[in-house]
Amino acid sequence: MSDIDLPEEIPTQPEKETYPYNRIQESFLRRTLITIGILALTVVGLWVLWIGLEVVLLVFGGILFAVFLRAATQGLKRVTKLPDKPAVIIVSLLFVALLIGIFWLIGPQISAQFGDLSESFTDIAIQAVETLLMYEWGQQVLDLLPIEETLTTLPTGEADIGIFSTITGVFSQTLDALSSILLVLGIGFFFALDPGLYMRGLVMLFPHSKRELVWEVLRAEEYALRGWLLGTFISMVMIGGTTMLILWAFGVPLAVPMGLAIAILEFVPIIGPIVGTIPVVLLALTVGPDTALWVFFIYFAAQFIEGNIIVPLILQKTVELPPVITVTAQILFGIFAGTLGVLLATPIAAVVMVFIQVVYIRNLLGDPVEVKKTVN
Repeated sequence: MSDIDLPEEIPTQPEKETYPYNRIQESFLRRTLITIGILALTVVGLWVLWIGLEVVLLVFGGILFAVFLRAATQGLKRVTKLPDKPAVIIVSLLFVALLIGIFWLIGPQISAQFGDLSESFTDIAIQAVETLLMYEWGQQVLDLLPIEETLTTLPTGEADIGIFSTITGVFSQTLDALSSILLVLGIGFFFALDPGLYMRGLVMLFPHSKRELVWEVLRAEEYALRGWLLGTFISMVMIGGTTMLILWAFGVPLAVPMGLAIAILEFVPIIGPIVGTIPVVLLALTVGPDTALWVFFIYFAAQFIEGNIIVPLILQKTVELPPVITVTAQILFGIFAGTLGVLLATPIAAVVMVFIQVVYIRNLLGDPVEVKKTVN
């Protein structure tokens, strides 16, 4: 026997932890299923967005109308010291009364003039072409445009167009437009009546650590939309009124409906004013080429002053959209959502721009970005 006392139990090295093959396979399978689930939810979400894109845009239009009502409500409350909800109701009733008054008093006259404008467009186009053919520079312009093909495809009133189907289609489109307008007005009214209810519900969907940031984003978005609406409204009034005065001063027919049409087109920045130039010049050509040139230069000067001086001064403290982003948004939304997408493309782009500035550039990257966060 050895004199060395041996311990009763010899310590052994701990065995390395091993993962059975089935645990590895289970973990891999779980990660795979999670990945597939996320991809499936993404595809389904995009599909639902695609199918319901019009509904999403109408809801956004309602939110935009709610921002307008809230801005008007704040002004009324400053003057009358009324409570919030009664002020919203009064503003909404005044807005509806204003619309009814406009359509009741001048609606028939405007509708008749728009009808005359639509019926006489072919004659105006033909007369404009004949006027241009009298000048060498006009012939060069016509050579660059598919005028002959366009005029041959204009309606002459003698084609068999199926009167019943045409009336049915017009009625259906009118009904769809009215239902969309009522939906936007209804969403805007209820949202403006108690915006905190919906905003708190949205904030509650986020973790506690992110709720302050979400509130900040919502306030910044509201201020940006309010500033955009103000700038757009001023642009519509200025350009629409200026167009009426220019056409009236030069004796151009149908000045009132054309001014209203230009004001509506002004709601779509950049593209709208460019498109509006064509009918304005065509109408002026019915009076004479000199009149058309004067109208074009004055109209261009008004657009330049409005777009480069007045509106930037209004929007400099809210949101500034680069022209490339504005046009790109209008093209993309026009392709995927038609006319409604083009109308709402610019405010949607403004919302996305503010979101990127607040969430990504400032909070994620840490770069200083000046963003208006409160609404006065």
